[in-house]
Amino acid sequence: MAAATSSGANTNDLVAFFPLRSDARDMANKSPPMELTNAPFVNGVLYLNGVYEPFNIGAGYYSAGAPRGYRAIASVPGLNYQSFTISLDFFPLKTKHGRILRGFETKLNDWTRGYYRRWLVERRGPPDNFLTGGTWYRWLGFNPGTNGLEITLNNQKFRHQFKGAVVRLGEWHNLICSFDQQRKQIITILDGHTLETVNLPQDFRFEVVGTDREAGDKELTFVNFSNGKVFNGYAAHLRVFSRALAASEMTDLYSELALERKSLPILVGTEPRLLWLVLLVLAALVTVFWRRFRNAKAQAK
Repeated sequence: MAAATSSGANTNDLVAFFPLRSDARDMANKSPPMELTNAPFVNGVLYLNGVYEPFNIGAGYYSAGAPRGYRAIASVPGLNYQSFTISLDFFPLKTKHGRILRGFETKLNDWTRGYYRRWLVERRGPPDNFLTGGTWYRWLGFNPGTNGLEITLNNQKFRHQFKGAVVRLGEWHNLICSFDQQRKQIITILDGHTLETVNLPQDFRFEVVGTDREAGDKELTFVNFSNGKVFNGYAAHLRVFSRALAASEMTDLYSELALERKSLPILVGTEPRLLWLVLLVLAALVTVFWRRFRNAKAQAK
């Protein structure tokens, strides 16, 4: 039961807990279900396909064979901009980069059942985004940065790159972050390791506070709608607390939820299987050409 919500003294501070193991419900019963579109549950966790979908989709956006993106937005009315803690388990994969198919390419893609796009158009690169707070003001963000984990605030105006915080692809990671407006500091734990404390300017404030979007932007999503950066991979166990937990409390929380993390499925990225598929096709082509060469050589004799 402890792993189902949180544990100890933190339980009363929990304003949202989305397990994301089979549905979009908030087990704390304080927030509405997460808005999910084209975001299925695979192997008992939420799968996000890494394709960007604009917040407001224009007419004809999905013409010419463009792949469908996803929406995964958690509205947390009880979130407190002055003091909060967020926890998430996530399994990043390489992000897909592509382009809209034109003309005959669309037919080729249909004839090959999508393999034309996957093999010749899509390119996979490092992940672009992990988690974003706010669909309008992007008041909080976590992404890979230039080398490891980076936190951004106020639509990327403030950035901090954590030293030595490596987020490896094809592995489960746990992220816990507490924000304290009064102390002007952010404490972050990645996979149980406390990272350096982020000290904010004394005049820092979230720009969303005091605007007409203050209440409506209390949202957490996996897409940054300001720059189109999107998370590709799996996610589970999204928690939000109404206060900034101390570092010791965050470490205790990480330890207390060990059994929950052990219940996460063992997943494999698509890259190794794709590599073997490519090698298999190449081997088949080489075999065909070698046999033709041998037959032609035999006939010449």
